[in-house]
This record gives sequence, C-alpha cells and structure tokens, in this order.
Amino acid sequence: MSEGNVSGGIAALPPIKRARLWRLYAQDGRRFLDLCQDGGRAVLGAKPGRIHTSAKAAIDQGLTRPLPSIWTGRLEKELKRRYPEHREIRLYANEEEARRALTQTLSANAAFSRPDAPPREAASPLFDPCRVRDTKAPASIPSESPFCLFGRPFANYLAAPPRTPDAILVCLPCPQAFSPGILLFASPTLSRFATAGSLVAPLLARSALEALCALDRYIESIGEAYWKRADRSLASFFERRGPWLFPRIEREKYPALFEKALAKGVLLSEDYEQPSILPGDFDDGELAPLAKLEL
Repeated sequence: MSEGNVSGGIAALPPIKRARLWRLYAQDGRRFLDLCQDGGRAVLGAKPGRIHTSAKAAIDQGLTRPLPSIWTGRLEKELKRRYPEHREIRLYANEEEARRALTQTLSANAAFSRPDAPPREAASPLFDPCRVRDTKAPASIPSESPFCLFGRPFANYLAAPPRTPDAILVCLPCPQAFSPGILLFASPTLSRFATAGSLVAPLLARSALEALCALDRYIESIGEAYWKRADRSLASFFERRGPWLFPRIEREKYPALFEKALAKGVLLSEDYEQPSILPGDFDDGELAPLAKLEL
C-alpha cells in the first residue's frame, strides 16, 4: 500500500444493502454520500437512468454473452464521433483485459522499434491526468515514445496531456460490471501491434453507449455554480477543480481525514493520489460536518 493510501479503504464501510444515485445505504441504517465514485466510473451514480434501463432490457433479452449485435457498431460510431483523431478501435470484455492488451501492444511495438531495449523499458506508462497534482501539462514525452492516456470523465478540469495521445484507454462513466474495455488508437502505426479486440456482449456495448450519452446530459445540467457550494465545507482540505477534489493536506494526514469523514457519512477516495469527486446531488448539511474536522 502506498503511503497516504487508506488501509482497508472502501472495505471499511459496513455492509451496503442499497445504492441510490450518489448515496450508499448500509444494513445498519447509516447513509454515506459517495465522493469516491470508483475514480469516475460511478460519476453518474448508482442505477443511472437509461443505463440501468438498457442493461435490464438486454438481460431480459438474454443478450449477456458475447454475440454480434447492432450495439457494437453504434458504440464504435459514437466513439469515432467523440475521438475523431482515434479511428482505430478495440473492444474487450472489461477494462482489465484492455489494460493487458495495451501493455502487450506497447511491448510489441518497443521490441520491433528498439530490439535492444531491456524489457522494463518496453512499455510507456499510462498517463492518468488525475495523478498530476497541478494544472500544468507534464513534461513533454519524446515523439518516438508512444504516449497513452487514461481518458477520464470531466477531463477538461484535469491536467492537459502534453500532446495528442497515440492511444487512449477510455474510463467509461459506467459500472464496471456493465462496461467493456475500450482502446482507441490514433493511427495504424501502433494499433498494428494490438491484439484483436473481443466480441463483447450486447449488454456491455449498449450500456457503454448509454453511459456516454448520459454523461453529455449530466454535463449540461451541472457546472461551476453548483460545485462551488461545496467550497465552504471542503476548502480547508481540498483544492477543487470542477467536480474533482485534490487533497490540500499532507499525505500522511489523509488516512485520518478519510476515517473521520467516513464517520460523518462521507466516503472519500481511498487513494491520496486519486481525487475525490463531488456528486451530482448533495445537501450542504451532508458536507458541513467536514469543515469542523480536526486532524
């Protein structure tokens, strides 16, 4: 465990019997406001609108295993619209499989272009804008080295990538259980080394498509004026960039903040380097107790 990360983390929650939007309801009657949101995968909350409806429809139709479907083509069309510079698409059964495929792709590319490079230099790191703790772009990456981005929701509030990424691992605003893994490539130069994508279940393709569209609707309905309400309660502990909350406190104090916030009914990110996220619905009274915390 990295210094500053929380021992136990989300596992410190009591048994959860129900999740509704951005609130978790425990078996013992307690309620928790979710500011963790699985790093952005749950940014739309639990059972978000049409994603839940679409998933239920696919389950009712028995479309839960990998099969050809219209939803795969529709998802790929939407991805090309959103990422016009990344026309090469690979779909996988889940995000973890997509990560492995990306590592293998980078290794194969390195072995081809730099056959004398040691194995540990074969793969470029995945640039995660959430782990850059200032708003400046990171140092430029050599043009001969592939640059890969972890594409999170609300990325416009995070550090800008130093250049157009050669590959993007898409972090969908969708529960991982209903989410395929998605790799996008800017050109065939790198994608030629990528393993073939998987045939994904229509359930996953349909849910992913609905999640992307739901995120657009969510962004249109929320903004700075709404998020700013949280500053009066959280400004002592967090620097806010849009909905993202980066800790201001020292790394070694973060576990204490996590535990005390949890005792007040607020679930923060368990990782110091992974910012928390303001939910799409919160009451001032839910966050107010955090302003009085002493570490």
